[in-house]
Amino acid sequence: MTPQTTQSAPSLHRLVLGGNGNSIASVNFSYASDGLAGLTLAEVVEVGVRPSWVHIASSHLITNSEDSPGRVLVYALSPSPSPSFLAHAFLDFGFDSGGADPCYMSLINNNNNNLLLLAANYSGGTVSFTDFKSRGRVSHVRSFKTIDHPNPHPHQARVNPFSSNQYIYIPDLGSDRLHVVSVNHTTNNEDNNREISSTIVESLAFPKNSGPRHIDFHPNGKIAYLNLELSNELAVISLDPLEVLEHHSILPIGTPEDVKMQSAAIALAPDAKYVYLSNRYHPSKNDTVVRFFLDASGIPSTAVPPVWTNTQGVCPRGFAFSNDPAASFLCVVNQESDNVVMFKRNAESGALDFLDELALPAGFKPTCVVW
Repeated sequence: MTPQTTQSAPSLHRLVLGGNGNSIASVNFSYASDGLAGLTLAEVVEVGVRPSWVHIASSHLITNSEDSPGRVLVYALSPSPSPSFLAHAFLDFGFDSGGADPCYMSLINNNNNNLLLLAANYSGGTVSFTDFKSRGRVSHVRSFKTIDHPNPHPHQARVNPFSSNQYIYIPDLGSDRLHVVSVNHTTNNEDNNREISSTIVESLAFPKNSGPRHIDFHPNGKIAYLNLELSNELAVISLDPLEVLEHHSILPIGTPEDVKMQSAAIALAPDAKYVYLSNRYHPSKNDTVVRFFLDASGIPSTAVPPVWTNTQGVCPRGFAFSNDPAASFLCVVNQESDNVVMFKRNAESGALDFLDELALPAGFKPTCVVW
């Protein structure tokens, strides 16, 4: 008798996409032990103008209206595991983002267990810090416009999760600077009044037209990685003192010097062995994700060259690792080809192997993905 082999049930995952159209979407991903994988579109829900960023925090989905004026929209999610959970979400509250074209948002647990929602307003040149529990009523807006730098474009605002100092790091593409901001968020226990203020602690300058875009942090708390959108570089940064340690080109080998590509996303793998960045606008539409192998201190290894993987689409605006400890999957969203691509990630080699592709409705223009 031939022994029976038992197949384990496929693992099921749900992803949420933001885009430059007027909708957000949920996508289902299944993966079986035999390697069979599948992406399916679950639902598309219209929410407003250019909901280009999505952040999920517990029972809320936070998105934006990348418009002028900009808006932050907070949806309450149904506690039931319904496959149409976006359709059952309802707008809990919304508020002004503090500037035009908010392009990135994050929710942080500030000192004294206060929740702060950060919104980087690209065209407005501002970052807003909003008390989440006040439902948008208590907010502070920091402008980065100066006489020397009249056109700031903050592209991100996030805290270093591996540090206790609670500084906010803000890559400013317009002024070619990385700003470090201290935020004071206080509550008066007698009348429950809340106040927020901010101070620029220091700024790190880059050469003109570098275009700092997004940052990620090494778990040692000492190193960060910044993608320079306009110069197509990875900058490896010391956080204390704040200085650039190394620059690395992320252009595919053989790319002519006059080719104008742009980096979009950056993320460090959870095991801190590899940092990944996306390249877009290759003249032959050969857009890629590049990975750098890191040594134990977090510096790109000189012994292992970077490796590029085709994203199977045009303009990889965003990508995200799966939530398991090994980050077994990497999902890429290609904005201009309106498709989602799933890769299996080898944690040891960092290699990305194509699994499946999903076409989105024309005009969705995906820009970010969260698991």
